[in-house]
Amino acid sequence: MNAILGLLGLTAPDAAPAPREAAPGFGALLARAVEDPSALRAPSAEALLAAVRQPDADPTGMTPELRIRLRRVIARMEAEHGHEVTVVEGRRSSARQDYLYAQGRTRPGPVVTWTTESKHELGRAADLMVDGGYTDARAYRRLQRIAREEGLHTLGPMDPGHVELPAENGRGAGDSGDSGPIPAGISAAALAAAGMSPVRPGARVEAGAGS
Repeated sequence: MNAILGLLGLTAPDAAPAPREAAPGFGALLARAVEDPSALRAPSAEALLAAVRQPDADPTGMTPELRIRLRRVIARMEAEHGHEVTVVEGRRSSARQDYLYAQGRTRPGPVVTWTTESKHELGRAADLMVDGGYTDARAYRRLQRIAREEGLHTLGPMDPGHVELPAENGRGAGDSGDSGPIPAGISAAALAAAGMSPVRPGARVEAGAGS
C-alpha cells in the first residue's frame, strides 16, 4: 500500500480518514490501484495524474456571470490602483479537487482546500493573483473589496485570492451580473493577461453575456 501511495506522491496518513465514496477521477484511480498497482501505468491513469496536477485558467470553463464580474474586477484593479490581476485557476474537475484535498492530509505539502466539494467544480469560482505574486497584503485587500463591490464573495485572509459567485438561491439586488459601465481607459493588455476578453470601454455588460 505504501508503495502505491508513493507512486501517487502520497504518504500514509497517521489515522485512517473517514470513509468517502470514491468518485470518478483521482479517488477512483487510487481505489483501483490498491487492488491492482498496474492501473497506475495505464495511459489513462498517467493522463489523469498529469491533468490533476495542473490548474485550468481557461475562462470558458467559468459561468458567463462569473466571467462578467471578473472582467470588471480586473479592469477596476488596473484603473483604480494600477494592479495587474491574473486568473490562476477557474473551473476544476472533481479529480483535481480530490487531489488538492489530499495535500496536507495524505500527500505532502500545506493544506490548500478545506472541502471536497468546491464551487470551482461548477465554474462558479476563480483563484486570482495580483502583480505576479501573493505577498502584497494591501493589494489583496483591494482585490477583495472590489470583488465584493462587483457582487462576488471572498474568503478574507483564509484564501485572499479566491472569489466566487454567491449561492444561486441567495441572489439579491445588484446580483444581476450588470454592474454598470466599464471605466474608460482600461488597457486590453490587462484583460488579456488575465485570460479574459476585453469589453469596449464605456459599454454595459448584460447578465448572461460574456466571452
